[in-house]
Amino acid sequence: MKHSRANQENGHKIPSLLNPIPFIGLFLIVLCINSFVLSAQENQEVENPESDSSKATSEEITAGQIYGQMRGARRENFNGLQRALDDIQRQNFSRGYATLEQLGKDGSAEAYFHLGEIERLGILESGVNFEKAVGHYRSAAALGHSRAGLTLANMLYFDKGTNPAGRILSRSSVLNAIASWQQLAIEDQEEALYMLGLLYWNGDALLQQDPIRGYGLIWQAAGKGYRNAIKAEAQMIDELSFDAREAGREYARKLTEYGFSEDILRIDLVFNSIAPSSNKRSLPLSWNYVWRLELGIALQKSDVEDLIKIIEKDYSQIANILQYEIVPSAIRPTRHQLVMGPMESMTEAVRYCMRFKKNGIDCYAMAPETISE
Repeated sequence: MKHSRANQENGHKIPSLLNPIPFIGLFLIVLCINSFVLSAQENQEVENPESDSSKATSEEITAGQIYGQMRGARRENFNGLQRALDDIQRQNFSRGYATLEQLGKDGSAEAYFHLGEIERLGILESGVNFEKAVGHYRSAAALGHSRAGLTLANMLYFDKGTNPAGRILSRSSVLNAIASWQQLAIEDQEEALYMLGLLYWNGDALLQQDPIRGYGLIWQAAGKGYRNAIKAEAQMIDELSFDAREAGREYARKLTEYGFSEDILRIDLVFNSIAPSSNKRSLPLSWNYVWRLELGIALQKSDVEDLIKIIEKDYSQIANILQYEIVPSAIRPTRHQLVMGPMESMTEAVRYCMRFKKNGIDCYAMAPETISE
């Protein structure tokens, strides 16, 4: 999503004085506090070794002074960020950018986030710099900036290959995006929950289809009021049994405990939730215009006939409602494959394919080439 410069100023909040300070800075300040407190204790013991009350007062004053210094540093950081954004609004980009860079080096996650926005939107004369934007968002995310982490994941997944300075979508960028979304989902970020829920539900982006996990994540995002998730959950409810939905919700409630794994969540409930109607579906005028399954891919005709026997025996419930036909292979015209359908939706097609693949049968869910209105 693109933002204007005005949106940058109005849409991105200046960090509050309660923003977390960097780990290294905090570590040094703690060392300073310990040093001052120990020094105060030693001096107090020399002056009046029998006075415990005066020793405590000295410690409190010293700690209070250090806390005041910490607040002052935060206020200076806040003011610097505000000045930098004011400079950028006035199109004094070089000074504003330099200030943000320095604040970033000093540990400001918000400064790194705005640097990423500047590079992503191409505000500087040099234009869009995808690589620099990714680097700045990574730095901000590492310092705990959740919005930067989400923007980074979205860029890695959606922008590669379409961004003016982008590269072709790669496996590593998709994996990095998924990792970022997973971390944010564990932190209960609703957009990350929604994105991952869709990916697991449909089996996209190098993730195998995991409907119950996907539903649970969507349900969690919907519970936080995320509008797209509310709509998606309403559609998913009809696709899963009561037990499958409850398993997904239980997973979402304990997401910080369970995390993410490559194992399909409660696959037994996924298959049990498939409850097709008993009516035989009509043979389509053309397989190209409906959702369908393609099985076998490139087999001898006799092998496809054997496959039909297996399906009629082991998958009788499916065979009783779907039409199926031996057709020439889509990749090797001299070979054959089995086509089954019509499927009512992409979700149904993918779910049936999961069931076949689980037992070693090659299966692909194929979309209509043309969807008639």
